[in-house]
Amino acid sequence: MHSESEKTNHSVKHFTQRLDFYWQFLSVYVIALVIYAVFRGTIAEGTFSIVVKDPVVILLFIFTFVSAIGLLINLYKKRVIIIGRDFIIFKNRFREKKFSRNDLLRIAFSKEKLSKFSSVLRIIKISVANRRKTIKIRPSSFWDDKELIHSLVKLKKSLNL
Repeated sequence: MHSESEKTNHSVKHFTQRLDFYWQFLSVYVIALVIYAVFRGTIAEGTFSIVVKDPVVILLFIFTFVSAIGLLINLYKKRVIIIGRDFIIFKNRFREKKFSRNDLLRIAFSKEKLSKFSSVLRIIKISVANRRKTIKIRPSSFWDDKELIHSLVKLKKSLNL
């Protein structure tokens, strides 16, 4: 037999932030930096020297450094969205914001086009009482984005919004 608390825990879902695109950008920048440095480097008297003052090397190094810092910051924050039957929690390493059924005014699903050549990006907007700005969630930024959308749709239906 399952207790009542175990039954309610099955309806609570955790969605962690995806960070794989940071790894992808970081690896592309490092590879480009190494390839460019090898092509621009010189071999003289059996030694290999890299040109560090080249603007392209500096630019690629800055991109690599900023991507690495962004990855480390987001790894440290550990962002998670927790969705239950009648609440939603936005949690990171430092704080946790819980919005109950009474706090949620509206959950809207929309699509946003970044440019005329890119694909459509899904955005979920949550209006909360006593909060001026809406909370925007990009499901593609979280693991199991289809389940995240499904859970938010179920939450919206249960709230009669």
